[in-house]
Formats: sequence, structure tokens, C-alpha cells
Amino acid sequence: MSSKKTQKTEELYIYILFSSTPSRFGRMIRYASGTRFNHVSVAFDEDLRKLYSFGRRRNSIPINAGLVQEYPERFSLKKVDYVGIKIYRIPISKQQMRLGKKRIRQIMNDDCYLYNLYSVLFYPIFKGFYTYKAYTCVEFVIHLLRVLQIDVPTDKPGYKYLPDELEHILKAECLYEGNLLEYTCGCRAMNNDFFDPIISYREKFYATGISVIILTKLAYRKVRHSHRLAKITSLIMSP
Repeated sequence: MSSKKTQKTEELYIYILFSSTPSRFGRMIRYASGTRFNHVSVAFDEDLRKLYSFGRRRNSIPINAGLVQEYPERFSLKKVDYVGIKIYRIPISKQQMRLGKKRIRQIMNDDCYLYNLYSVLFYPIFKGFYTYKAYTCVEFVIHLLRVLQIDVPTDKPGYKYLPDELEHILKAECLYEGNLLEYTCGCRAMNNDFFDPIISYREKFYATGISVIILTKLAYRKVRHSHRLAKITSLIMSP
């Protein structure tokens, strides 16, 4: 296990990042589940400049969440100077990398995908459940690994796994363990509205409306598609 970045090689990898984020939601998950990590992300570059996971689109509207591109400041919330992480890497082929990036683009371009919020909130009771076109961060990573046909010896559906449980079954090399902000030092923050505060009454009304719509959609999908099984998305994708 290395405490610093390795030398660049021509080999291709998918990187799995486990993290302990300082948000209230993250602390709640760790406290309720007794786990070390509450979040999982994926990248195809060692510098983690293009890191993806299911999370909130704006810090001020936590319910509005889906597949997002992450960067170091998102993890620290500009509040802490230490974010505990553990990075694993798995060797992949060029074809697997193309498949993975294509699947990420497909989900990001589909506005129907949401964060599987109810599954997380009711995890202590139901131990996770399937919601149509909705993923938790762990569920998304397991889905992507299966799309790439990477062996993940799961004995239950992806939505029933916690981050620490995925780490324990992951057949991968540990690349780094320590502080995310040290590992990614020098990485430039992305210019977006993630940290923009809600100021006006119009913005507050909009945020409330969006949250109500999303919660309603998730409830409807759970009821409407309750007969569906959580299956792996087909690898046969149109170019």
C-alpha cells in the first residue's frame, strides 16, 4: 500500500475512491451504519480529475441529486482540511474504458436518473431497496463494475451494500490511503454553482418545489415499478 502517487504507466485502470465526507448526511450514515466510509466514487485517471458518483447537484439543495462530476472541494465542503480516503485500482482494457465512459455519459444525459434517497433513509429498516432509475453511490459503482464485466463477488443486490462492505469484497490493489486534499493538491476547482447559496425568496421557493417533485417521483417509481427486479443494464448499447 502506497502513501503517495505512483509513477505513471501505460496501463489502464478504473479507480475506486472510498471517502468520509464532512456533511451532516455523511456523518449520519457513518453513525447509523457504524462504517468508516459513507461515499464511493469512480475515476479513470490516477489524478482523479474526472471523478464521478451519485451525489447532490447543489450543496444547498441536498435532495436534488444524481450522477455528478466531483472534485476535492466538494468533498471538503470548504470546511475541513482533511478528508479521509482510500483508493483502489483495477486494471482494465481500452474496450472496458470506452464502455465505462459511455455508460457514464448515458446516465448523465438522462435527466430521469435520481439519487436512491429513500433506500438510504430507510436502510436501518429495509436494508436497502430498488428504485427505478435511481442509484446510491455504492449501487452506481457496483453497476458500473458489472457493466465493465469486472468480477464483484456480490451475494446480494447493489442497493443493499454499504461502502465498507463493497471495500471488503473488492478484488483490487490499494493505491493510497490518507488525505484526499493532499493526494489531489494542485487540482483546480471546477467552476459551477455547487456552493452558490440560496438567497432570494424565489430561489427558496424553487428549491422547495424541486425537492417536493423529486420526493414524489421517487415514491411513485417505488410503487409503480415495484414488480421490477434490479437487473444489470445491457452491454449492447447503440453507438
